[in-house]
Amino acid sequence: VEGDADGVAVLRAHGLQALHADLDTLAADALPAGAFDVVLLLDVLEHLVHPARLLAMVPTWLASGGRVLISVPNIAHGAVRLALLQ
Repeated sequence: VEGDADGVAVLRAHGLQALHADLDTLAADALPAGAFDVVLLLDVLEHLVHPARLLAMVPTWLASGGRVLISVPNIAHGAVRLALLQ
């Protein structure tokens, strides 16, 4: 799922399936139930208005035994603090 239309075009040009959608308004049935072994939410949640809404939908997309991998920025990291100071 990609919110940028140009990004979707690049993914599709490389033979990947991509859905152009906004994660804040994504319908629960926009992705097939039980279709994914892994759902990656990499530096995404902090950009959403209602991240809990997305997190509530994720289990429906996971296959049995599926996993969710989430990463969020570490604001306490020295490099991030230094960048913010600049």
